[in-house]
Amino acid sequence: MDSDDPLIGKELGHCTLQRKLGQGGMGAVYLAHHPGLNKAVAIKVLPGDLASTPEFRERFIREARLAARLEHPNVVPVYDVGHEQGVHYIAMQFVEGKSLDVILKERKKLAVGEALSTTKRVAAALAAAAKLGIVHRDIKPHNILISKDGVVKVADFGLAKDEDSNRSISEPGTVMGTPYYMSPEQAKGEHVDHRSDLFSLGATLYHMLTGKRLFDGGSPVTIVMKQASTEEPIPARQLEPSIPLPVDAFLSKLLQKDPANRYQTADDAIRALDGLRQPAGSIPPGKVPLAPPRRTAAVIALPITGILLIGIIVGLVLGRSGKPMPPPVDPPAAKVPDKAKATANVPETKPEDKPVEKPGEKPAEKPAPKPSEEKPTLAKEPTAREKILARIKDATEKRLTEEVMGRTEELMKALQGKDPKAIRAFLDDIAFGLLSDQQVLEIFAKNPVERYLERWEIQDVEIRMRVPGARPQPHAQALMTYDFKFNKVEMKVTDQTIHWIRKLDGKWYVTRLPKTGK
Repeated sequence: MDSDDPLIGKELGHCTLQRKLGQGGMGAVYLAHHPGLNKAVAIKVLPGDLASTPEFRERFIREARLAARLEHPNVVPVYDVGHEQGVHYIAMQFVEGKSLDVILKERKKLAVGEALSTTKRVAAALAAAAKLGIVHRDIKPHNILISKDGVVKVADFGLAKDEDSNRSISEPGTVMGTPYYMSPEQAKGEHVDHRSDLFSLGATLYHMLTGKRLFDGGSPVTIVMKQASTEEPIPARQLEPSIPLPVDAFLSKLLQKDPANRYQTADDAIRALDGLRQPAGSIPPGKVPLAPPRRTAAVIALPITGILLIGIIVGLVLGRSGKPMPPPVDPPAAKVPDKAKATANVPETKPEDKPVEKPGEKPAEKPAPKPSEEKPTLAKEPTAREKILARIKDATEKRLTEEVMGRTEELMKALQGKDPKAIRAFLDDIAFGLLSDQQVLEIFAKNPVERYLERWEIQDVEIRMRVPGARPQPHAQALMTYDFKFNKVEMKVTDQTIHWIRKLDGKWYVTRLPKTGK
């Protein structure tokens, strides 16, 4: 029992919390005992810092209501939802087993039959959700539970969307979900429907079959950018050649970038799964295959042994028949071509005799070559831009960094030119509002760096997916060094940060400038 956790031992909804099972983005899950039902249940608790925010409280309650509407054997059922002693909680079924995420960490990947069986159960849950107009929006291995009996359960409807209500907690253009498994339209912040869940299911199946995620490495922002782009993942059969072609075709259809090219419903995906021939030796989830029997090998070995014995006997009989084996015949001598004969008859020419040097005579010495007067070229010192790009390994992060540096250079030129229209093109409307040309110039007039800027240099660039309390688009910080001059005094200022945000049009906009009050 964790004595440091104040919720351990507390009673919520007639259930006594015993120990923490895990922690997620929308709260912690505890194992609890329900005395009335005399069974273990799972209690999900909304943390206090999130409970103080109306958005998260609404999302938490909506999760319980949406999950309660879904009565399906492959969905974790909800028993109760309430608010007691200042704590918001959801009481749900306790699934004794492991999440698919834990199983993949232990086993790296699953057998084809097991992966398809799990996929079909999740698709059945999504089909039931789609009939009620519910989009899960966060299908991933962590939210797929597999009991000790091999029953697959879909959990965590914290990001689910009710299509029928035409309401969503998230703002338009907001990116929500897990980057490694989200659909392209979800990564772009566009409208999503049940076909987005099918893409996430395909990304999960890809992980089950190959042991790899669609895109890996780099920061979450680079993964989101890859999902939103036209970049394709490594083909599954390239990573795992044993994947049957029909299974690869099924997976490819789930992972189409355009929702119109995917299976249009979960029922369509289930029918396609039923049409696939189950590979021999497929096992149910959670079961360990036994060692294959050896009878087949023995049956094959017997006839092979018989054939070898017969061959030995025949050889002995032929050897004792007294008939000697014919001697080997030498191959005929190779015929020499006439041209080769003519060449062979030509007398060998003797080399010409060289004059013998008389004793005491020294050969004429050649003048030594003059040493080259060219000076060795020194290695060119890399620029600050080259140093920044050299330390970045991920291609997408490197591309985003180049974008930020390019926009920063353009901004600095606009500031030096005192052109309000050019400057306005770099400002984020939400951060700076609608400003007149004079107001745009006054913003930067407060800063002596912008007024007397002589030279500048980018020190570093940091790409981040989300800044706490900010919008969930990609953010960046460009760290600057300024050299400015006024009244014949030169001064260098370092560590000046320009804050950027990348919008859906693919451009970066300034949200805050150093020493401007914005």
